[in-house]
This record gives sequence, structure tokens and C-alpha cells, in this order.
Amino acid sequence: MKRSTGCVTAKSKTTPASAFINGSMSVMLDRVVAIMLAPEAQQRGARLAAATLEQVLGAKTAALYEHAARLPQDALWRAAADVLAHNLARPEVRAAVLEEVEAALRAEGTRPVAALLADAGALDAAREDFVRVATPLIGDLARHPAFGAWLKAL
Repeated sequence: MKRSTGCVTAKSKTTPASAFINGSMSVMLDRVVAIMLAPEAQQRGARLAAATLEQVLGAKTAALYEHAARLPQDALWRAAADVLAHNLARPEVRAAVLEEVEAALRAEGTRPVAALLADAGALDAAREDFVRVATPLIGDLARHPAFGAWLKAL
């Protein structure tokens, strides 16, 4: 005879106890959201964010890197992607990125791309990545009717 664990599964019927628990959780979560959205909580959050930023700004870069290296990397990269997307939507960040690109071009603009990649130890990986990514794109292009028409027009 199989023993019950007392857990309600998705396949089981809703019991009065589970309905009560679900209702209580819903009320509690609504209350938590209301508290978090209250002006006082928003002010405390802003003070906490400002204090955190001041600590980060005063920290040594190497110490921040070492701390970040101990964090769960998947979560860190997901957060980094969100931060980058947010920042790249800002005109002043895009302008700063363009300035950096222009400075890099002034310093390295006459060198072949292969030399830059080789200096970074990334030439072989770049070749592999390019072939992996470009191969299906070239196939898609070759199947497109406009590409066929263009070839015939040559």
C-alpha cells in the first residue's frame, strides 16, 4: 500500500486545506507587494541603493572582481545581460561606447582584424564561431528567392 506524503500534487483534487493555504498565500503576497510599493519603502530602498553604490565606488576594482567571481556565475551573467541592455538603451551610454570604439580605431585601426584576434588569443575560436554561425545563415540566404534573382541578374 502506497503511503501519502500529505503533499497536494497537480493531479490531485483541491482540498479545503490547500484552498485555504493558497488563499492565505495570495493575501500575504498582495500585502508584501503593497508594503514594497509604499512611499516609505521606496525611500528606504533608494537610501539603501545609494549607500550600496557609495560602498561599490569606494571599493578596489580587484576586490569587486574577486567578490563577483564567488557569486553564482549563471545568475551573474543573466543580470549583466539585463544591465547591459538597460544601459545600451541610454543615449549617453551609446555615445560613450562610440567614443571608446573611435579611440580603439585610432590606436588599432590600421591593423588587420586577424592580428588583433591573434594578440588576444582568440583567432582560432573566432574562426570556429564564425563558421558555426555563418553556415546556416548562408544556407538561408541561398534559399531566398531574392538571392536567386540577384545571381541571375549578374
